[in-house]
Amino acid sequence: MVSKALSLIVAVGGGKGGVGKSVVSANLGVAMAHMGLRVAIVDVDLGAANQHTLFGIDRPGATLHALIEGRVRSLEEVVQATAVKGLFLVPGSGAEYQGANIGHGRKLKLIRHIQALQMDAVIVDCGAGVGFNALDFFIMADQRLLVASPQLVSLHNAYSFLKGAVLRALRQLAINEREGAVIDRSLQGGEGERVAALLDKVGREDERLAQAMRRCVEHFGVSLLANQMESAKQSQVLRSLARMAHDFLGLDVPLRGALMMDAGIHASVTRRKPYLADATQQGPARDAFFQLAEALLSADVSAIRNARRRTLSESQRPLIEESEGEAKGPLTNYLRRDPRALIAHKVHLSMSGAQMEALLFNLSASGAAVETSVHFPLGSKVELQASSRSASFRLRSVVRRSESEAGKVVVGMEFEDEGSREQAQELLRELLGDAPRTASASLYPL
Repeated sequence: MVSKALSLIVAVGGGKGGVGKSVVSANLGVAMAHMGLRVAIVDVDLGAANQHTLFGIDRPGATLHALIEGRVRSLEEVVQATAVKGLFLVPGSGAEYQGANIGHGRKLKLIRHIQALQMDAVIVDCGAGVGFNALDFFIMADQRLLVASPQLVSLHNAYSFLKGAVLRALRQLAINEREGAVIDRSLQGGEGERVAALLDKVGREDERLAQAMRRCVEHFGVSLLANQMESAKQSQVLRSLARMAHDFLGLDVPLRGALMMDAGIHASVTRRKPYLADATQQGPARDAFFQLAEALLSADVSAIRNARRRTLSESQRPLIEESEGEAKGPLTNYLRRDPRALIAHKVHLSMSGAQMEALLFNLSASGAAVETSVHFPLGSKVELQASSRSASFRLRSVVRRSESEAGKVVVGMEFEDEGSREQAQELLRELLGDAPRTASASLYPL
């Protein structure tokens, strides 16, 4: 069973709309909730969200776009209960103008908050297609579940989606312009070029980078679910897809389960009540969902994240650079090392002799986030000055994020030395005592 210390993040994706990934997400969430876990389903199918409809919710109220647009500070404010005990929903929206076209910074913000949800498991219902949004929400997860039906078009699109996810994850490992250029040159091969050949080309220029890319492929953690099958024999077609992924992408893609065409599941969509939410439903489909849940929950979340994280020395750790809306730098390298505390404490920021007031609202042993009135350049050195009833603190920091949210400027900082990190831990104890309100680990910096 998954450790309670970290939320298991499961992304459910598919290359083609209509393969049933939303129905799978809903019933997988119900299965985990019935196993006694607190589970949240996050509908990130931007522009075409439908999870609230599957749960019979006509007016979902605040959606994740409230967070994206800064109307709420935390995704926790958007979470709403469903009729299933222990199961919660973060609804998306299909009615927002250009809702599917969020910028890169807002996407990273949403990912940070998904990772911080205080649940035992979080299921992310991804959009279809091979756009960067769908791929990034898929590869942010600990466990990645690819849903496909046995039809040829579905298989082709599933493979294209998986290939896009692998290449996207590999490209994100670059920590600077030089490494990005090395990867880009290697990606210029033919359409059918194997990932192993790409890694060999990278290795001829930068073996350390190639080793990081090999670890990314080795620990990619994707599995396959066959859906809408008409006969058990069709599972062989899905196994062929897994073999193709192994041969060309270098991935081990186990077939986690096979769901037959089921009139009960089809009727549940019309009734707007998940199939497993009806206690009278028994049979192979029910068993398959519970077996799938058990298999996914057996993951060691901490081991998965540590295996994927690219370990860098302090001198190698990059800033997140922005270029035409796309961040350069290994996103998985920014796994938050420490739980964060949600607080409200007035502090001062000092840079180049100038001081200004700020509100510290987010603090961990490795970084902080504050609200202030001006933007700070990325990479600038800032001293965060704070006082408690018994001590004063000076935390040397590097600005990693500076963006506008709800009329305020939010600045995210990483403490740059061990002394500042030790002071941050002492400040946490001073402000919150021995039992601070914490949020679970996240893949991204504050």
